[in-house]
Amino acid sequence: GISKFAKPTMIKDLDKAPYPLYQPMPEGRLLFGKVFMLEVERGCPFRCYFCAMPQMRQMITHRSLSNIKEIIDKGLEINKRNKVLIYSPSFAHPQKKEILRYLLSKKVEFSIPSIKVELADEELLDLIRQGGQRTLTVAPECNEKLRPALGKPMKDELFYNFARMANKFDFETIKMYFMIGLPGQEEQDLKEMMDFIKEMKKISKHKIYASINPFVPKPMTKLADMKFDKTKVKRHAAYLKKELGKLGMRFKLASVSNYHNQWLLGKAEKLPLKD
Repeated sequence: GISKFAKPTMIKDLDKAPYPLYQPMPEGRLLFGKVFMLEVERGCPFRCYFCAMPQMRQMITHRSLSNIKEIIDKGLEINKRNKVLIYSPSFAHPQKKEILRYLLSKKVEFSIPSIKVELADEELLDLIRQGGQRTLTVAPECNEKLRPALGKPMKDELFYNFARMANKFDFETIKMYFMIGLPGQEEQDLKEMMDFIKEMKKISKHKIYASINPFVPKPMTKLADMKFDKTKVKRHAAYLKKELGKLGMRFKLASVSNYHNQWLLGKAEKLPLKD
């Protein structure tokens, strides 16, 4: 068996790592369609307390632009794809704009992951829209007051400025991720979160979509010891369902029971037979 003292090997130079250029896709309907998956970096420069990434990979490494161009050329040719899906924890590559410009020069569409508003500017949003993407995704997580406790000390104004920039381009939707059941989160925090959503809806000329997910403490993170209070999370979910319904906007509330089971699995505890 594998020794409990085994340590994962971390590749420091991604250019020297083999890349899965041949990417067969199953038949049938796929979420992103038949795309070529493009990895541009590993790790994340941000240190959100709820995220396992800093523990999994404490350093961030980027592929060189020349290596990325070579992968794009070969990958598109081998797989005969006309769309590229960039996967990255934060798309913080220092030459991200050059990567997108190269994809545009290849006349293929592309999709990027959730955007860090701290890294966004009008030029980047313009390139994203040219690549065919119609939805921008950001992760405010909660109200401004609570964000520092998650390792995301970002002001609401950053998101408001992002919405104003996005107004200059014809996107369809701004999707926002939020969490409920966070450490120290109370009804006042939810009210402030609703005020934030209302302001985003007021500023943006695009549709606003909210995805609400229960917070699941991950093992080995700074918030690993937090409990999943199912009763409290259900109360939060009911409050937001009512308030978001009043706004007449699209939103999704994830299953509290499913996320509670995720927490139990993370703690290696026996799942309940019934909800």
